[in-house]
Amino acid sequence: MTPTLYYCYDAYCGWCYGFSPVIRRIFEEYRGQLAFDVLSGGMILPEKPQPIGIIAPYIREPIRQWKRILE
Repeated sequence: MTPTLYYCYDAYCGWCYGFSPVIRRIFEEYRGQLAFDVLSGGMILPEKPQPIGIIAPYIREPIRQWKRILE
């Protein structure tokens, strides 16, 4: 039986976007040895959830995110 790596992320979380290259590298390096299952969670929800295509530019803008995180 092949072990499974479960990656749970939040589409509204900028840190999850920042961690994407790490997950991608793990996938590329271990895809023959591990099964991968990606699960979208909802740890951080805005007051009015929007389609990710609308909110993505805000999430990806690191300077604004870091200022918000530090507040």
